[in-house]
Amino acid sequence: MCLTFLKAFAELLGYEKKILTGKKNFVGPMVPNITRSVDWVFLHCYLISRRANDVPSDVLYSFSTTGLQLSYLFQKEPYQLEWHPVNKSEVNSIRIWVTDGRDNPLNLNGIDVAVSIMIEKE
Repeated sequence: MCLTFLKAFAELLGYEKKILTGKKNFVGPMVPNITRSVDWVFLHCYLISRRANDVPSDVLYSFSTTGLQLSYLFQKEPYQLEWHPVNKSEVNSIRIWVTDGRDNPLNLNGIDVAVSIMIEKE
């Protein structure tokens, strides 16, 4: 586990695994990946199933991380409300999860996430 952590940490900073010697300023051969390649954040909800560009999706909301400052809390609100049909006739629970653009679950390091949704009965 320690080697896995060191490899991930080196990748995060932009270095490869090797011993550095001498008293030089060292520059890593890779671009630092401090955001872990998270360019987009997607909130999924199992209650919805819609089609966008002929692709089925359970995405409730998505946003780019471009304008966010690393390691700072943020608040996002949609510019306009979007209504999606619910794929259940009876709702007894709601599951919402957060992924990156590659559909990998995001590790939020224990940070609480608050999501407000409105459900309207037809």
